Amino acid sequence: MSKFCTKCGATLEDNAAFCTTCGAKFETAPAAEANADNTTLLEKFKANANAEGIKKLQANPNFTKYVGIGVVVIAAIIIICIIASVLGNGWKKPLNNYFKAIEEKDGEILMSVYHEYDLKYEKKEVYDKSEKDMKKAYKERVKNYYDFLDEGLEYGGDLKLSVKIDDADELDEDDLKDWEKELEKSWDKKRLEVTKGYEVDGVIKVKGDDDKGEEEFEAYVVKVDGDWCLVGIEWFDSDDYYDYIYNTED
Repeated sequence: MSKFCTKCGATLEDNAAFCTTCGAKFETAPAAEANADNTTLLEKFKANANAEGIKKLQANPNFTKYVGIGVVVIAAIIIICIIASVLGNGWKKPLNNYFKAIEEKDGEILMSVYHEYDLKYEKKEVYDKSEKDMKKAYKERVKNYYDFLDEGLEYGGDLKLSVKIDDADELDEDDLKDWEKELEKSWDKKRLEVTKGYEVDGVIKVKGDDDKGEEEFEAYVVKVDGDWCLVGIEWFDSDDYYDYIYNTED
């Protein structure tokens, strides 16, 4: 049986005392002792080769620079992946913020889910250009939603809400054109560009002091002039909601 040089891997005679290829010397060992060694000659060769390769690389004057470049490249790849993930799921942000606004009873978060064109039109036509009145109305709106979940649906206080999306159908070109026309009319705005959108079905997971459960919702989220916004949502029975609001008014 032939053996191999542990330095260069060349094939040698069984009784060779040195390598005829690289000149490396080595001790001969009884066959029984060699068989008792759990490390094969090939493994030793790989280990030595790797060690030598590492030593040579470390001896290279540009070693530190190569390591630095490698770290920067890896970091850049990670950042690109994160950005791509965030941008790819940008349509979810208005939907998540809608329910976050209710959970935190924060009217300004609720305002953030709608497009600036929508808010400008509403401020002008509904609140007579009063920013203060509009913010007050949105604050009251999220409070009513919170109270409806708390008392009307009897989940109790200290509500925690989370969104679970069951289905998100991307809108086709005809649907996007229909939304352009609808929003141009609703916002009294000309030449809007709706480039993407989703019809979303899912549930809101609700957990309160007294109970927990799920409430179904349907929503439309579209990208208008480069910005994602919520343009429609239905998540409660309107009759039950308004009965609760009107019956609890002072």
